[in-house]
Amino acid sequence: MNYPYAARAVILAFGSFFFLYAAFGLAVAAVPKRWICERLSPRSAASLLVALRFLPVLCALSLIAGVVIPAFLQGELATGAETVGWFMTLAAAAGVSLWIQSLVRSARALYAVRRLQGPERQYVLETGDPFLAVTGIRRPHIVVSRGFLEAIPAEQQEVAMRHEMAHFRAADNLKRLLMLLAPPLAFAALEQSWARYAERAADDRAVQGDPERAALLAEVLLRVARSRAKTSPVLASALVGSASEIHARVERLLAPQRQADHSFSLLLLAPLLLTACLAAQGATESLFTLLERLLHT
Repeated sequence: MNYPYAARAVILAFGSFFFLYAAFGLAVAAVPKRWICERLSPRSAASLLVALRFLPVLCALSLIAGVVIPAFLQGELATGAETVGWFMTLAAAAGVSLWIQSLVRSARALYAVRRLQGPERQYVLETGDPFLAVTGIRRPHIVVSRGFLEAIPAEQQEVAMRHEMAHFRAADNLKRLLMLLAPPLAFAALEQSWARYAERAADDRAVQGDPERAALLAEVLLRVARSRAKTSPVLASALVGSASEIHARVERLLAPQRQADHSFSLLLLAPLLLTACLAAQGATESLFTLLERLLHT
């Protein structure tokens, strides 16, 4: 099919994103994440996993903005319409589809959490089942059920609230939103692993090594997990995350293990992005030749 200059640039950008995102995604999948995370504290493991989740999309976008598009602008003449092969057209369609999926699921998640949290900083659900969650990104909104307020003792409510505020201070809801905005591509298992370690990290922040607090939090987790409380939206950090993780969390709280604590941050992505861009910049001419072939294949 024949496309004008601007359309060819758009097709090249989205098609290249699909290929690069898939390549970096495969690289992340090859990392022995479970082996590494088991040797880290939950806080460090959660930081590492969220960095790995964002690495493919950041690397792909950086290479497109820093290498692919500049190579196209330098080497492709702004002439009339030219043909674009079906291979690159289908890749571009796949790239557009990934971004549409991410935008749709983000919009749905935002709509669902806005319906739950209500206009006030604390919203009480009129249900007898115990439920507690924190929503919000810039400021916390507490969602609590009437059953939780009436059935859970005050000291257990306090430590449960400490757990929820630990989620908010760690910006876990913001991280969830960014994961939704990052195009989906076989990252469900990684996101589930991050959620598991984020819950454990919030447990640790809530108890701060105090055995009494740990016992109180373990008890309230078991009491809430036995209820039939409603499932929380994606952008809400509920006291009980995955029901399958409750026993593991309780065991950690009642029999804590000392682990090494290393700091991981998204800032560690900066040298990786810079290295990838510099390496690709050195091969701009051969890169454009490859892009031209893909564009017309």
